[in-house]
Amino acid sequence: MANTESKPRVNKVVVDTLIVAGIFVFLAVIFILSLQMGQNAGAVPRLIAGAGIVLCVIQFFTQMKKLRARVYETVESEGTMKQSLPWYWNLLLIIVFIICLMVLGFIVSTFLYLLLVPYLMDYKKWKVNIIFSIVTTGVLYYSFGTFFNVRLPAGLLLGNFF
Repeated sequence: MANTESKPRVNKVVVDTLIVAGIFVFLAVIFILSLQMGQNAGAVPRLIAGAGIVLCVIQFFTQMKKLRARVYETVESEGTMKQSLPWYWNLLLIIVFIICLMVLGFIVSTFLYLLLVPYLMDYKKWKVNIIFSIVTTGVLYYSFGTFFNVRLPAGLLLGNFF
């Protein structure tokens, strides 16, 4: 009988990550609503929601590492290498990207998304990935603003800077 206690099942990791994503969305809404409050009245909700968001992000990365280790172990035991994320992780990443787009704005969200996806796919060339993320984000931002006359979201947190 195999020792499966130390290795989480894929379904459990998915459910746990979806719960963390739900908590993240809830805390993001609280954080956004607290920005509409006064300086003093919104300080504690912002602090608690911000700390919760940081913990959710840490938990999300921990769950992703567990899932990736489990998926690669399963795939390697079958003798093939997996090159893409499962569809539900891609969907979850897109939903998180859209939420971050509203909160952080286009530039920061796109840059972070373009860094995160190759990392989750176990891409090792970080210099190339960082250059690609910066160039792609810059070209998209400039193109939409110049050629299409479309203002991309500046975000609630960083809206004053961009």
